[in-house]
Amino acid sequence: MQGPKPWETLSSRYVVENRWLNLRADECLTAEGRNVSPYYVIETPDFVHIAAVTPAAELVMVRQYRQGSRLTHLELPAGIIDPGDVDAAAAASRELKEETGHEAGPWRTLAIWHSNPARQTNRQHLLLAEGARLTSEQQLDGVESLTVELLPLKNARSAILNGEIDSAMHVAAVFRVLAELEGE
Repeated sequence: MQGPKPWETLSSRYVVENRWLNLRADECLTAEGRNVSPYYVIETPDFVHIAAVTPAAELVMVRQYRQGSRLTHLELPAGIIDPGDVDAAAAASRELKEETGHEAGPWRTLAIWHSNPARQTNRQHLLLAEGARLTSEQQLDGVESLTVELLPLKNARSAILNGEIDSAMHVAAVFRVLAELEGE
């Protein structure tokens, strides 16, 4: 079965360009010949979501404020894959240590997902490592303010179902981790 044909991009211009994101306005023509203009696309770097599991079968989590929702959320540690990172595993290792003071490894990639393919160019890399241990203090940048929490794996599903973990990307990631570790 053949899927829909891609749109033709007639032109693009940047509305916003900065270190966090680029906002691009595309003039597009659908396969059926309809003009869609402007169609806004957000360009941001790929990022990692980090599932680090302690020897006591706990997920290393962070609780942090998010300005978009204006709420505090329980999340997996996460961060942008920087240009200096060799690969997603290097980014995961760096971000885990910076945000939580933990180290873990070796890393396994469980999934690479498109965050929001309708509007964003980036992908989420979900990595898993077991044997996580606290080795140092957090090394937060100037805008990060978060607390580290250890969530027993046996409580992760209920943390999702009761809304304690409420960000869609983190919900998907934690369910994927549970499927991996439970052999589903």
